[in-house]
Amino acid sequence: MLGLVTLIGFSQLGGCALHGNAENTLGPAMVIGVSSDGHYAISTHRSKHLVLWDLEKHQKEIISRDANIYSAYFIHGRDAFLWQDHRRRRLHQRQ
Repeated sequence: MLGLVTLIGFSQLGGCALHGNAENTLGPAMVIGVSSDGHYAISTHRSKHLVLWDLEKHQKEIISRDANIYSAYFIHGRDAFLWQDHRRRRLHQRQ
C-alpha cells in the first residue's frame, strides 16, 4: 500500500518546479524509484535533473543537473542508488 500511496503522491511531479532560477526548474518527471525501506525516492526529469526525495522529512535535494533521465535506480536492500550522467556512471550512498 505504501508503494501505491507514494506513486500517487509522486504522480504530481509532472510539472513541479523548485523555486529559484531556471537552473533549478524541474521538467516533467520521467522515472521515479523508491528505496527498499520506503524512506527515499529518486526522480529523473526531462530537464536532466536527478532529485533525491526524503519522504519522511518532505525534503528534496538536487543531486545532478546532467543525469541520463532513464538511468537512476535504487540498489535493493541498500541505502544507495546508481545513475549515469552524460559523462560517467555514478554511485550515491546516503550516510
